[in-house]
Amino acid sequence: MAKSKTTSAWDALSASFDDDGFLDTKVQGAMDTISGSLTTISNAHHLIHDGVTFFVTHVDDSPPTNIADQSMIAFKTHATTKIHMLYRGTASAAAEFQVWEGPSAGAAGGTEVSVLNRDRDSATASTMRGARVLTAAKVTTYVIADSGNVTGGTIIYREQMGASGQGLMTTGGNTRDVGEMILKSDTVYAFVVESLDVNDNIHQIYLTWYERV
Repeated sequence: MAKSKTTSAWDALSASFDDDGFLDTKVQGAMDTISGSLTTISNAHHLIHDGVTFFVTHVDDSPPTNIADQSMIAFKTHATTKIHMLYRGTASAAAEFQVWEGPSAGAAGGTEVSVLNRDRDSATASTMRGARVLTAAKVTTYVIADSGNVTGGTIIYREQMGASGQGLMTTGGNTRDVGEMILKSDTVYAFVVESLDVNDNIHQIYLTWYERV
């Protein structure tokens, strides 16, 4: 008969004490020396240590100078691995940050960029694939000159940022855990910054995520 979750949790807690009723030295090492409280880390922090958290960045400093000029990162998710995504876009002038679900990536344009593990010693590779040729552990970045090769899909998130000519980087999107988006499996996504006026506009996109089957 399988143990209940309550019994398993109690067994794990009991194993933390020695035969004399004192905390095991390994557990003591995880305690704050002043208060005696157990020290913990967040789930996001733990997943970085597990080597399953990844990131990519893209800067388009062409710079875009016309209304509707777009920069983007596009990719296709894995068929079974879940992508837990956090995202941020920045711009130096008026712009809109967008998330497209299910667009099509044409045969031309874009640059394949390697996905990086946030644990730089980890050999674990991302299941992400580039949007255009589906290269493993890659995403595809687009500057304004070739972003027109990604079309269609549904805009599922949009956020305006900045003001005309203000000259400071402004941010849209979310890199807090509460803003996490679990992406559809086996689906193309594009994360986009689009200019809203004719001022010179430097676009930046940052994506970070962890992966679980």
